[in-house]
Amino acid sequence: MKRFLLIALVISFLFTGCSVSTTVQKGLELNNFAFCEKINGHRDFVERKNKTFSPSEVVYVYFEVSNFGSKKVGSSFTYHPQIDVLVKGPKGETVIERTTVINEEVSNNTEVPYFYFPINLTFPENSPDGKYNLTIYVKDAFSNGSITQNEQFFLKKGT
Repeated sequence: MKRFLLIALVISFLFTGCSVSTTVQKGLELNNFAFCEKINGHRDFVERKNKTFSPSEVVYVYFEVSNFGSKKVGSSFTYHPQIDVLVKGPKGETVIERTTVINEEVSNNTEVPYFYFPINLTFPENSPDGKYNLTIYVKDAFSNGSITQNEQFFLKKGT
């Protein structure tokens, strides 16, 4: 029994200097969604006047997500956003399979109130004209919180 207590005390001394804590925020919020002409960076984008694109154009999407949980390791805050996208065509057919576009830990010296995400979608030239549905799935790997956003846009040849 004494040996077990000694081992436990040694282990607790080893980890006393390593401070790791997890902060869970209220639910994720998706804001400032926009289809764009171009995206230059954080809140620096040109919003598209309409949601109709030519199949040969890149469909630029900008959005921000707030309330990610974080892990504080030492003096840094680490976040782990995961973003998937799915696109369905005019007849409900899957055009872009549910694909993970972001899945990585990000560290910062200060807490981050939100992250912005630029996403570029491309389509084959022969994509049919019509209404398309974009679904964005956002997950916080630390808190397991999630949010889904559905948006519609149009592809039309000659636009």
